[in-house]
Amino acid sequence: MNDQAYKLFHEGTLAFADMEQNGIRIDLRHCRRQKKNAEQQISMLELELARTKEVKLWKKTYGDKFNLDSNDQLKKILFTKLKITPPAYTDKGAPSVNKNNLILIDSPVVKPIIQLRQLKKVANTFLKGIIKGSVKSYLHPSFNLHTVQTFRSSSDKPNFQNMPIRDPVMGKIIRQSFIPREGGMIGGLDYVGIELSMAGCNSKDPLIIKDFATIHKTQASKCYALKESQVTKDIRYCGKNSFVFPQLYGSWYEPIALNLLTAITSMKLKTKDDKELRKHLIRKGIGNGDDFTDHIKGVEEDFWNTYHVHKDWQEGWIKNYQKTGYIEMMSGFRCFGVMSKNQLLNFANQGPAFHCLLWSIIQMNKWLKKYKMKSKIIGQIHDDMVMDINQKESEDVLQKAKQIMCKDIKKEFKWIITPLEIEAEFSNKNWYEKKEIKI
Repeated sequence: MNDQAYKLFHEGTLAFADMEQNGIRIDLRHCRRQKKNAEQQISMLELELARTKEVKLWKKTYGDKFNLDSNDQLKKILFTKLKITPPAYTDKGAPSVNKNNLILIDSPVVKPIIQLRQLKKVANTFLKGIIKGSVKSYLHPSFNLHTVQTFRSSSDKPNFQNMPIRDPVMGKIIRQSFIPREGGMIGGLDYVGIELSMAGCNSKDPLIIKDFATIHKTQASKCYALKESQVTKDIRYCGKNSFVFPQLYGSWYEPIALNLLTAITSMKLKTKDDKELRKHLIRKGIGNGDDFTDHIKGVEEDFWNTYHVHKDWQEGWIKNYQKTGYIEMMSGFRCFGVMSKNQLLNFANQGPAFHCLLWSIIQMNKWLKKYKMKSKIIGQIHDDMVMDINQKESEDVLQKAKQIMCKDIKKEFKWIITPLEIEAEFSNKNWYEKKEIKI
């Protein structure tokens, strides 16, 4: 860790202390009501499942040890007793029953089991943690700078960074629990594509830098055989998180194809012109999993033919680690020890991406305190500065944030050679209903 890196974490710790003290306002009535509703739905689903022949077989097989939450028992019932072919396997070769793979299984017990697990997580993990942790209707999660190998942050008591957003059931219930202060708006200032920007800074690939603003949408359209005009925000999200980043971090077309395919069902994806994505792929002649995997293989080949400069950098980065035993991030932090290929490529971008946000939080916090603003930084999620902005101060705060996050930071971190953009999403109702605000 060089002097600049040490100063960043020292000042970051002080800014995080202010952030924790500020706290996040909670709608406790909503939390308690939703917890009660979830518990009632859990009871109904358990009764519904108990009447199915599959669960009767499950109970007969395990007797007193019967447990609807046991993945090991579920595997045996689905794949051994019911002879269902597993849609995917873990890295160790065992059948996988995570949510994405369960969605692909044709059995009457699978959908209610997924719903049951979601509701239990909502009630017993998220809502229970929020209610238990709140003090006078404010939540004060801990934010840490000393627990993550990539020199990113973490959160606990409860883990604010793990609050669901994409899941249509959990995301709405949980994020409606977070509300603004009187006269405020709750939401976030999010670096757009910051990890991709860091990838461009690392490899200096001119095409990654040139395509910075369009690459996720372009690759999403290729993955799902769409015109770019048909790509929705959710489809772009899949292109970003299920194709572009896995490629940059060492994955390959087979697991990527499975994740992209399951996202169609789990996220109920439709095109911008309201066509069901699964039916669209069938019309394009990509009718089953094997067809889709072959299609993604071709997209992958095209991707690396285009961004070959970055591929060369990846190979050199790995060789240098094998020679020295460590990697040194652009932001001055060193990671030592045994690391997989995926970790080596991931850490190089994720660490500096967070350090950009951390530096911005420090500067914003100093400015807000200096001018005694009512607006407050109340949390952070990797690339997102979560704020409660007083509506009368909103124009000044948003303009200052853009200045700090997109311009001033380049004077501090001279290795940033790529464009930086931020997106602001806020709501005067709750965290779930936030909408984009142009800056």
